Amino acid sequence: MSTEIEQRLARLAHSWEAAAPAVTAGEARARVARPGEAGPDHEWSAVEPAPASSRGRTWLWGAAASIVVAVIVAAVLVGRPSNRSISSAQPEPTESTAEPASSVTDGSAAAPTAPATIPPTAPPPVEPAPSLAAVTEAVSSRLSALQSFRATATVHSSQRSLGEGSVAVAPESTSINEVTVLADGTLWIEGDTAIWSSYDASTGVTRAAFTAEDGNTRYQEIVGWTDNSTPLLIVFGHDPVMHFDSVDDSVEEVVSRLGRPAWRLTLAFGGGSTQSTLSFSQEETFIVDQESGLVVEYRRVSTNDAIEDVTEAYLDDLQLNVPLPDTFPGAFPDGAVVDRSGDPNGFALLTPEQAAERFGSGFLMPVVGDAEVRIVFSAGDGLWGEGSIPVTNLQVTIELRHGFAKSTVLIMKTVLQPDAVIADPGVIVVDGALCGSADGVRCSTDGQSVISAGALAGMPSVQESTSVSATDGPVQYTVLAADGAAALSIANSFA
Repeated sequence: MSTEIEQRLARLAHSWEAAAPAVTAGEARARVARPGEAGPDHEWSAVEPAPASSRGRTWLWGAAASIVVAVIVAAVLVGRPSNRSISSAQPEPTESTAEPASSVTDGSAAAPTAPATIPPTAPPPVEPAPSLAAVTEAVSSRLSALQSFRATATVHSSQRSLGEGSVAVAPESTSINEVTVLADGTLWIEGDTAIWSSYDASTGVTRAAFTAEDGNTRYQEIVGWTDNSTPLLIVFGHDPVMHFDSVDDSVEEVVSRLGRPAWRLTLAFGGGSTQSTLSFSQEETFIVDQESGLVVEYRRVSTNDAIEDVTEAYLDDLQLNVPLPDTFPGAFPDGAVVDRSGDPNGFALLTPEQAAERFGSGFLMPVVGDAEVRIVFSAGDGLWGEGSIPVTNLQVTIELRHGFAKSTVLIMKTVLQPDAVIADPGVIVVDGALCGSADGVRCSTDGQSVISAGALAGMPSVQESTSVSATDGPVQYTVLAADGAAALSIANSFA
């Protein structure tokens, strides 16, 4: 490039610099007058449009000079402070006409960019509801590790008519007790039911101190109790150890009032008479704590001939594996009047050998393995059949226990009392025990068997839900377990 051209370009750039000093983008927008906004003294200079160029036509300085000029102008502009770069061919757009940053700015028609497509978020996978078999197994495992617990038990009962007005037909009642329970059935109670009350599973003795209607404290002792079922149902309103026989297959995972994960199970049944309008229905709901395996909430709604009974029970302040209080089993003050009752011979804890001796012929034991065994013998007088034959009912109760997970075997027979006379031709005596007989010679033992092994194999037997019952001559056996498979396993283990 010649020196003369360079000098001309320098002067041109200098004149542009002087004529158009650097401005900010805001000043540039302010100086662009809109129609109707100019002042009355403003003079507009006519601007002649540049002639359109055609393809192949050169500028005054030629292609090379144009490139040099563009480089110099760009250098001048870059060297000035500015908030944003400004195109040399287009004025800065106003705020109302500015294009979004994503639009095309090469001079062609703007084409809006399509919004990004966000793939839909997949819903979280739904956990399948636990099966009843899985819950039964889990509860049994939890209970087997539990040796005792203490809780505040609340029981609320109400009764009302379902007719017009829904009238209460009995006063509502609420009882609150603090209860300590051991796995063998031992109980200690303090609260509304009694000032204190106890049941000792090793002696079969229950004691209590309670406030009588006259306001005085009364004392009571009953001996010969084989289990704690009566006081347990009074203070809890239900058995806190879940029994899965006949519950619905549906299981729901919930959070109990204790704020802990739990399972909800239901048991419903009903019936009626075609001969009258009498009907009965009942639904029970059990909330089973997943940590302990205990029923921590319970609700029973029974409807009998348009009368509804509702029992609601729940546990608070649940503590696991705690000792009995030092005050157990409770003491009577010196000189206190104690109401004593019961049968001193109605209860005895025995070894298998002692149980066999007490029961007599027909006694068989299941295999106990590593379970804790509690064997109770009980006897009670009664009458047999239409002839009211004087008899004595003998029963051995064998508990096979791992913590609160318990299976029970009942061995029962009815023996004729001395000097009693049989007047019923359908009854015979075998080894001193009575049984029904079709031929007057042998006990009726016809029937299919579900037991295939052990001493009871082939004996008439039936399985119903979580129990197996069998008959061996005049002796009846019943096995109760957590589920049907466990009950059948025990029934197959007798020796």
